[in-house]
Amino acid sequence: MIFPYLALPTKGPVPSLGGAMVRYRPIIPVRVFGPSGSHLLDGCVDCGSDDTIFPLSLARKLGVNLTGAPQGEACPVGGSVVAYLFGQRTFDSMVGYRNACGS
Repeated sequence: MIFPYLALPTKGPVPSLGGAMVRYRPIIPVRVFGPSGSHLLDGCVDCGSDDTIFPLSLARKLGVNLTGAPQGEACPVGGSVVAYLFGQRTFDSMVGYRNACGS
């Protein structure tokens, strides 16, 4: 699959990029489906990710019932642990939902 990288502005110069003020990310449109409909949003392709996590508010909007859903944890490199709930299985992958503050 071939897709363009999107130039995203940074808050300041990035030393590892020779002082550039943008980072390039593989951003693609993603449509997420649920019992109440679907929602189109931008997603970052990350082949190193173990899980795909969307905001908990999106699960509510799409009518995804997370009552009794198992919990998982993600630990970004250099970041704090993010707890999330596993949602519906699609294409043999699990989709996680977390609230905006990451807990």
